[in-house]
Order: sequence, then structure tokens, then C-alpha cells
Amino acid sequence: MTGFFDGEGCFSISVYKNIKMKTGYSITVTVEIKQLSSSDNILYGIKNYFGGKGSITSHNNISRYKISSIKDISTYVIPHFSSYPLLSSKQLNYLDFKKAINLILNERYLTSEGIIELK
Repeated sequence: MTGFFDGEGCFSISVYKNIKMKTGYSITVTVEIKQLSSSDNILYGIKNYFGGKGSITSHNNISRYKISSIKDISTYVIPHFSSYPLLSSKQLNYLDFKKAINLILNERYLTSEGIIELK
């Protein structure tokens, strides 16, 4: 699993303006992996490994497995990569992603200082 994410996975955090939010920003987090649609079975296996959480979508012969729920990421993804670290430089991205998840879980993103730290 870890090797597959090392080559094909992505951890992302988006902070964007949203005047409806107290801090003026919204945050989204995503763990994602893409494959040719002919390899959907791999993505379904990964989804099953992560407790059936997330979704698989297909477009233009590319399938994407994505988890965007903070709860699911903290329950399934973070424990996996904490036990089985990535071996490439993607580990550095994961560590930053993990810090952001912890910041969100601790509700620090609800402050201006927390938004600055996320950025």
C-alpha cells in the first residue's frame, strides 16, 4: 500500500477565501490516487483496505480514489502511514499533511493564526 502511494498518491490541502467563514477561509484536505480506468480493481482494493471510505470516480479513462473526510483520514490514512512510512521524498509531503490534519483536529484552523500556519 505504502509503495503504491509513494509512486501514485497525493496528499493535498487547500485554503481558499470564503467570506461566509469566521476566519474568512475554508479548508479542504484530500488523499488521492489515480490509475487508468483499466486498473479500477486496484483502486477498489485500496478503498477496501481503508475501510470502504472515500469514493472512486472515472473520467477520460482515468479513475481516481479520493478520501476527503477529516475523520476518515485521521482514522484510516494517518495510522497507516505512521506505521508504514513512505520511502521517497513524498514522506516530507505526508508529514506536512499530517501536521495540517492535527491542526484541523485541534480546531486551530478556526483562528487567524491557525490559517496562517496552514498556509
